[in-house]
Amino acid sequence: MKQVVHNIRHHWRVYCTLLRLSIMSRITYPLATALSFIDVFFQMFIYVIFAEAIFQHIPSVGGFSNDQLYIVIGTSMLIEMLSWLTYRAGINHIAFRIRNGKIESAFVKPMSSQFLALFTRMDIEDLTRMVTAAILIVPHARALPDSAAVHILLYTISLLCGLAISYGILSSLASLAFFFGKLDGLYGVTAEVDTISKYPHTIFPKKFQWIFLTILPTAFLGSIPTLILTTTNHWLLFSIMLLAGCTFLYLSSSLWRWAESHYSGASG
Repeated sequence: MKQVVHNIRHHWRVYCTLLRLSIMSRITYPLATALSFIDVFFQMFIYVIFAEAIFQHIPSVGGFSNDQLYIVIGTSMLIEMLSWLTYRAGINHIAFRIRNGKIESAFVKPMSSQFLALFTRMDIEDLTRMVTAAILIVPHARALPDSAAVHILLYTISLLCGLAISYGILSSLASLAFFFGKLDGLYGVTAEVDTISKYPHTIFPKKFQWIFLTILPTAFLGSIPTLILTTTNHWLLFSIMLLAGCTFLYLSSSLWRWAESHYSGASG
């Protein structure tokens, strides 16, 4: 247990160092950084505009109330923000690093090679997603049950579980680069995961709902955290969310180690 705590603290210190370096690299070019912030904000604000235009005429969809529909989109944005502040940029470049051999530097250091390979750059401009998420969530928080403090706490933890699930999905896909070299479609897959998570999983046919709760669990990136926040069935949903987060972290770590063991160098 003591060793586990030590490893967590060590990984956290490394992450903070990488985050600080990412911030320093951004402020070196203030104009470009400002434009990046504006670009991300307007991309997300478009979702806000469309949500207002569509949902104001819809009282409920798939068992989700009007308030919950806004919160689903805002929740998805928060998990996207967390992913861009941690592993997402690293995943988008993992195939290139494997092809040119730069991945090998992660294998010789006394830390998880998966962590070092994927947590390479943090895109701080994606902090603006928190603003647009707040625009969607806060005005519709009247959907919260009476025990709001408990629900908010569980919702906050469920966001971290959602981040773990998102990481598990995308890092598992990134592991395939050890075998195929190029994963040009990976960015498209990550974009589709983000898009699907912005819709209640209950609007899809039953067989797709099962897929979005198991094989490709996008429901845990928007719908389930929203239900944890806004319904009285929060403990059961939270337990499922916690179990799913741990499961996908374990599976992605196992798949990465297996794929890494088959790596024979940049030359093949």
